[in-house]
Amino acid sequence: MSLRRKDQFDEKLGALNPNISLPDNIASTILESPYFTRLLGNDLSQAHAVVQEEKDDQRVIERHAQENNVPLQELRALMETMRPQTDLRPFEGQADHEARAAQLNISAQLEQQRVGLARFHIEQRTVQEAQAALQQQHGQTLAGLAAQFATTQRRYKRNFQARPESSSASEPGAEPEGRGR
Repeated sequence: MSLRRKDQFDEKLGALNPNISLPDNIASTILESPYFTRLLGNDLSQAHAVVQEEKDDQRVIERHAQENNVPLQELRALMETMRPQTDLRPFEGQADHEARAAQLNISAQLEQQRVGLARFHIEQRTVQEAQAALQQQHGQTLAGLAAQFATTQRRYKRNFQARPESSSASEPGAEPEGRGR
């Protein structure tokens, strides 16, 4: 009996490979996705709001024309002149905008460098304080060791005298043989 891969079983069953999406499957997946549906919903609601707002404006104009006995066409023409005109030169202030954006970008980079430099100085001061404390502690430790060594040395010299059987008694200039206590 030979081992078979899962693909071979899928082929025998006639199943499509689920790892390979067909183009219509991809499109239907995109259309059915909640993200895309939400985007479509936003666009449709905004378009509906714009249409509804225009209808409301027209109703207000018609009602005002009826109440004041003003010709409707003249009132509509007057309202059209009152609406803000579309900007026919949309790129006129682009150079100024790009200059402001570049200036803001440079000032943000300088601020970032200033903050980084301040952080570096704070860290350096912390390191220097730690080194000074460590050197002081190390100096105190060395001084303590030296004092302890001197005390031990004095105690040793006061209490120890070489006996004739010790190796130091046979050396020239050795201590006297008697032990005085």
